[in-house]
Amino acid sequence: PALLAVESYQLNEDNGGFADDPGIYSALSAISGDQVILRGHEDGVRNIILSKDGKTMYSCGDDNKLLIWKPGDLQSKPVPAAMPKQIQGVLRSIGLTADDRLVIAGTTSGDLLIWKRSSTNAAPRVIHGHSGVISELAMHPAGKLFATAGSDGKLMLWNSENDQFTKTIIDSIPGKMSCVAFSADGKLMAYGTGGGAVKTIDMGKQPYRPAAIIGSGYGILAIAFSKDETSIAAGLTNGNILVWNRNEPASKPREILGRHVSGITALAFSQDGGELASASYDRTMKLAGFPTIQANPISMENHELWVYDILFTPDGKHLISCSADKTIRIVSTQNSMMAENLKKRLTRNMTIEEWKKMVGSDIPYRKTRDDLPGSDNSNKQTN
Repeated sequence: PALLAVESYQLNEDNGGFADDPGIYSALSAISGDQVILRGHEDGVRNIILSKDGKTMYSCGDDNKLLIWKPGDLQSKPVPAAMPKQIQGVLRSIGLTADDRLVIAGTTSGDLLIWKRSSTNAAPRVIHGHSGVISELAMHPAGKLFATAGSDGKLMLWNSENDQFTKTIIDSIPGKMSCVAFSADGKLMAYGTGGGAVKTIDMGKQPYRPAAIIGSGYGILAIAFSKDETSIAAGLTNGNILVWNRNEPASKPREILGRHVSGITALAFSQDGGELASASYDRTMKLAGFPTIQANPISMENHELWVYDILFTPDGKHLISCSADKTIRIVSTQNSMMAENLKKRLTRNMTIEEWKKMVGSDIPYRKTRDDLPGSDNSNKQTN
């Protein structure tokens, strides 16, 4: 299987095929052993985040633990952050301030837990914010601002200047606030509601005034800005994705239909903006090029239960995901990397007979690895 998978990749590349062909991805990932599974939580893992340098990862889960990982040292065990002695609810969302100084987690009881990154072994500061679940935290890319979306229908903007943590309610609705995100330049905030509305706020104009983009008819579970700041993507409860031009928010969105068969829980753009990843309650992750809409994305079926969150590593070569199955998983995003790693592990080349059967007699025989012996008849035409 490894020989055939690597040769399929090479033939596809030689003939100008799509570099990240979904079929070849499935074949390579099934046998590459590329996936890394991290275990440490005792219940579902809800949210993950990386430090700016990618050297530290934080996760929080339904076991009410915040764990600290070193992705560059996968043999080391995660370190738990100190927790307050008494707290109602469990951790649901997590974020790092723009200066990477503070770790902030939101709970199902509406509290914020705040640690200094330099002393996560000390009990966090606890501040009450919402009267319900803090569904998501979003950190402004510059300054001391961050936003929280709550199941109490409130969107709050927080200012952590001098560690005072003052809050302002900037929108309030009868239903649930599901998700919130800032553009990379910090000039725009976008958020979604359980009732299906997507709204934006111009961060440069005060007082802050929400502007509705659309009422989709389906609940919004996830929202993200493309890295080039030109697009806003929203994940819906019906498994579809809507994409708007940031500069023309009132225009009709592009629809990516049938990306998942259940609600989309998270969206992430690669650092170069060329790929869009999604996670879902259908237990899968999907990866496709962007802004071109692929009808047949790469499908990753690594988790055993709902996938709650997803993000790219800074180099874009891997996706990190977390799930109700209590695990965090790291998988490759590139066929080329998996093929190269598999190729190094090959111990032989195909025989002429294998080539004819698995590749085709109409394609001239060649070695998959030039440094290994080939078929005795490799210098002859296979027809």
